[in-house]
Amino acid sequence: MKALKQADADLPKEARKSAKDSAKVGAQAAKAKGKSLGSVQGKSAPAIRASGAGGAAAIILGSSARPYAIGAEMGSKQGYRKKQFDEWKGQITPNAFDGSWGYFLGPALRENQDTIENMWKSGIEDLVERVFPD
Repeated sequence: MKALKQADADLPKEARKSAKDSAKVGAQAAKAKGKSLGSVQGKSAPAIRASGAGGAAAIILGSSARPYAIGAEMGSKQGYRKKQFDEWKGQITPNAFDGSWGYFLGPALRENQDTIENMWKSGIEDLVERVFPD
């Protein structure tokens, strides 16, 4: 970020905004998917938010008001017997777009991968073009 700031004082702020905008696409899709599932997933949907801190796109699941949100997304190895959570849906892989983890956030990311990636790449390319014009 320091190099971006040296090139143009507004670039770090714009990089964060661009990253957050691409994360918002995934967050909105995950909220909609969670709400459509109802039950504990629907109650957990408002706990999803986008972040662009440090110029990285991130989607955050969880809040103190909805401590059950992670269980709603990932399920439980024990909880499904008590019907609190659905059956365990696996571990998040190093690449969040891979695997079959999750009930609403994971599937929403996989379904919207191209849009999220293209939006993020376009934002970065615009910033690079400003720093290194042809």
